Amino acid sequence: MMDNAVSPKTPSQSPDRYTFQCKRYLTTINDPESSTEQVSAATDILNMFQLHRHASRDREQKPDWHTHNLEADLRCDPVMLRRVRMCDAYAQNLYAALCNNSFTRREVMSILQDKQWHCSWRYAGGIIADMRGHGDYIDWYCSGIRRSHDMEDMPVDDVNPTEHCLVPEGVITDQIRSDLSTLGWFPAAGGDWEKLGSHSDHG
Repeated sequence: MMDNAVSPKTPSQSPDRYTFQCKRYLTTINDPESSTEQVSAATDILNMFQLHRHASRDREQKPDWHTHNLEADLRCDPVMLRRVRMCDAYAQNLYAALCNNSFTRREVMSILQDKQWHCSWRYAGGIIADMRGHGDYIDWYCSGIRRSHDMEDMPVDDVNPTEHCLVPEGVITDQIRSDLSTLGWFPAAGGDWEKLGSHSDHG
């Protein structure tokens, strides 16, 4: 079963997060044809990734990680976790919403101080992987772009129904906007969501 049991205070995690980029270096290390220099360089880079992974996970255990952190709210909220795990299209739509947009918590001080939360496309994919309890950022990274490219010349009858529900990076669907609002967050001005317009939910 894909779901990792979590409590409302414990962020959902994927054991595979931060591992995708490590695989190529493990391949180099385990390749009998790799030179000593190649193995040494790959080992150094692999150790760097592992240190980053441990540091990231350690940081999540600190109380201040939950302060004005949309990632923390998403990975700890039972409703959002359930929706992301139950529907691939919803998960992709949430990933897309996190890309090229900033968000502010609906709190007086956060609004007055113009505090904004944002992340990279890769990091957004990693959040979705953690919420689902498996996989890494690469499972979602550029999924909106890939969807547009893959469907460009594909006969309508050959398109998986789920593909019709995927949206480009930067789009915030009505459903995602509503759910983020319920969670206490709204998109800040200046993001791609303003340029790309409103999209109805995935149905």
